[in-house]
Amino acid sequence: MNVYIVCPCGFVTSAMAAKLFAEACSGKLSCVIHHGTYRDIPKDADLIIYQIGTESIDHPTAHVRSVRHILSLEEYRLIVEEWVKRYEA
Repeated sequence: MNVYIVCPCGFVTSAMAAKLFAEACSGKLSCVIHHGTYRDIPKDADLIIYQIGTESIDHPTAHVRSVRHILSLEEYRLIVEEWVKRYEA
């Protein structure tokens, strides 16, 4: 699964968010995680994560998911659980 984490706050914050998401996925879901700005969203993304209150995102094929806090391990764990359930079904 290709995951893209959008962060308007800058590269360092999005890199930290990607690291947290990787930790949430560890042993549960195999994915490639990219991060950056709204302008850099790849066309082959399966899941796009962005923070509520920032610019909303529309993508033709990816599942777009918002989080309250871009650096929240707990929210990422919930997203991973949702995806694991989706793939098991």
